[in-house]
Amino acid sequence: MTYDYLPDRGDVPVSNSKIFTLTSTLGMKFYSRAVVLAMGAGGAGISKIFPWKPSSKEDGADACCHSMEIKSFPSLNVRNKIQRRQQTNVVVVGGGLSSAQIVDMAVRKGVTKVWFLMRSGLKKRLEMMKTARNGGSITPRYTRIVRQHAAKNRASIHTGTVITSHEYNPESQTWSLTTDPLIPDLPPIDYIYFATGARADVCEMPLLNNMNAQYPIETKEGLPCLTEDLMWREDVPLYMTGRMAGLRLGPGAPNLEGARVGAERISWSLEEVLEKNREVGEQCEGFCGLGNRYASLLGDSDE
Repeated sequence: MTYDYLPDRGDVPVSNSKIFTLTSTLGMKFYSRAVVLAMGAGGAGISKIFPWKPSSKEDGADACCHSMEIKSFPSLNVRNKIQRRQQTNVVVVGGGLSSAQIVDMAVRKGVTKVWFLMRSGLKKRLEMMKTARNGGSITPRYTRIVRQHAAKNRASIHTGTVITSHEYNPESQTWSLTTDPLIPDLPPIDYIYFATGARADVCEMPLLNNMNAQYPIETKEGLPCLTEDLMWREDVPLYMTGRMAGLRLGPGAPNLEGARVGAERISWSLEEVLEKNREVGEQCEGFCGLGNRYASLLGDSDE
């Protein structure tokens, strides 16, 4: 992505204002007077959080994975055991909605028992609204679902619990885990899902290399210090919402409420930016988000 005056070329319109040029991995180019990055988790610049860094023999299809890396569910070794009607045990580490959904899905897929480990308590969204806390929260619906599984002994909820030691046996494809506080009846574990979130760093995203170099801004622990309108800078109409707008939108930035508030701020600002830079006639055509959407309805007699 670059943001500069467009060179004098015949294939794109030229204006006296700066234009964003976005190049895709396939080499396609897009031009726009403003850009909105509504990026979710994943991609370059996002580092996954683990309780420990899995070794080469641990990190794989048969041992464990991060919730952002799930490609099939359950894992092949667990699926084979289920088909052979053998007992299966899965650990889910986390405390947000993703972890609760994985617990529910594992039970529904036939896992004998799911051990749900959370370093803090089982937090509902209401608690998160009252006071901003570190970590995720679970909707009332999935809180009820997980507790129903626990009541049927298909899941075991362990709040304020962390894994203190771990050892993976490639031959048996099982884990030996020790927790604090101790879970005395914890059996060998067939698979671990880490629904432990990720950290985003705006300075590490290749997409923003040029922006960081040419239009540097202040950051805090990887998050950009955006304007009140969620703009990169007052003179750069690059908007960010979602997780990357957390310093402006607060703890709810990655959630639906954050998306709503972010969309409102950006839409009002975009209207001002596009109206201020709008040109008359054909020079508006060909740019993302500009031009008359009804132009194709005009016939030759209407021009």
